[in-house]
Amino acid sequence: GYEGSFIPNPKRLGETTVQSISAYFIAVIDALIQDGTQRIGELGTEPTLLLAKPFSSDTGICIHERILEMCRTFKDSIAVSVPANPSALAPETSESLTYGDLDGWSSRIAAALLDGGVKPGDLVGLSCFRDAALPAAILGVLRAGGAYVPLDPEYPEKRNNMMASDAAVKICIVSDNSVMVPAGCIAINAAGLRS
Repeated sequence: GYEGSFIPNPKRLGETTVQSISAYFIAVIDALIQDGTQRIGELGTEPTLLLAKPFSSDTGICIHERILEMCRTFKDSIAVSVPANPSALAPETSESLTYGDLDGWSSRIAAALLDGGVKPGDLVGLSCFRDAALPAAILGVLRAGGAYVPLDPEYPEKRNNMMASDAAVKICIVSDNSVMVPAGCIAINAAGLRS
């Protein structure tokens, strides 16, 4: 058999992080014991353990703060994998983002929103395809203190205009320049803020 130990640096890692990393490591080892032919990236044991903790608004921790904690802890791990064809039974991954990439991208989106005048509690339109821009845009809105109004870029223009108008949306994040911006909204192009 094998033996190992994990000796954390208490100055760098808190108890919660140590428990999460330990639980992740044990999950990976257990999965490898069950099927040693799999690659670690195919095990389905992504380091989502910080999110899997019971979430309570009583803790005062917002979900985006928990995600940002993961960005710091798992900076080089894959956070988002976007399938080439989301409706396929066994989709192939066409793009992925690390937690570090997600952190940087969402930070630039949040800064653009704040520069555009978004204040805590403001509603922001979100018209993104189901691509890597979507989670970055959602996290960016939350980081800026706003709330998002989902506007499907595949819906008719009239419907998105009506929804944006009803919600008094003044600013809208779009996946890229191909997405129609609702009437009267300032557009923020998520793709243009990627790096």
